[in-house]
Amino acid sequence: MSALLGLFTGSNKWVYISLIICGLGFAGMTWLSVEQYADKAALKTTISDQNATITDQNKLIDAQAEKVRKLTSDLAQRNADIQTQNALIEQNRIDMEAKEKELKEAMDKKPKIVTNIKYVPTGDDECKDLQNIIDEYISTGVQQ
Repeated sequence: MSALLGLFTGSNKWVYISLIICGLGFAGMTWLSVEQYADKAALKTTISDQNATITDQNKLIDAQAEKVRKLTSDLAQRNADIQTQNALIEQNRIDMEAKEKELKEAMDKKPKIVTNIKYVPTGDDECKDLQNIIDEYISTGVQQ
């Protein structure tokens, strides 16, 4: 009771010192609590911003993945087209070689026509000169 009475009368200085210490402790704890609340609010804002950034990045990644899938599909289609064209070119080459071989065989079977060209000087009567040449040619035994 004397401590309480000393509090009001100012006779006990240790009570005032302890009250001041408790007051400073309370003020410090309040300050720490407010600062922690501010840090928590800043942390929530930072997390919210980062979540929004992550969402945007995920949308961008999904769009790019879709582009990659489309490009992969287009590339596979082009590769298939190229393989088809290469197969057609190879088949065309084989067909051309077969046609060339067939033409060569047909040309080999075809009888050869031999022509003998002979320069014949003619005189005033060409018809008679040509008739003499033909008679001479036939008389030597050459057949057409």
